[in-house]
Amino acid sequence: MMGYLNAAAAFDPEGWFNTEDAVEQEGEWLRFLGRCSEIINVGGMKVYPAEVEAMLLDMPGVLDATVRGQSSGLLGQIVVARVTLAEPERALRFKTRMRKFCRGRIAAQMVPARIEIVDKPQHNERFKRMRLP
Repeated sequence: MMGYLNAAAAFDPEGWFNTEDAVEQEGEWLRFLGRCSEIINVGGMKVYPAEVEAMLLDMPGVLDATVRGQSSGLLGQIVVARVTLAEPERALRFKTRMRKFCRGRIAAQMVPARIEIVDKPQHNERFKRMRLP
């Protein structure tokens, strides 16, 4: 690969392409955490959208979920979840159910502070998650 058209060279001195992906290494295993540009900073704690999305997708009645950060004067950012539900449900009822489901599964800073319930697809034609507001 030569690089991206009209973009600065993203190769390091050893010839590796910098994807800006965050990973954890455990022995010989690598775990992809997400893109550095998508990390949500909640009061100094790092939240990876993919981790919260995976938990939300395990919830009964949730068909799809995307998570992103939103600016907050108090915490720097808050976690915002956009969910598609299998059956219509009032937002307040879903938020209460989601908080109970999250308890003990993920850290408190990872629990979405704001919920948006949508009926539209949350990925593009290449099945990439659309996390933009």
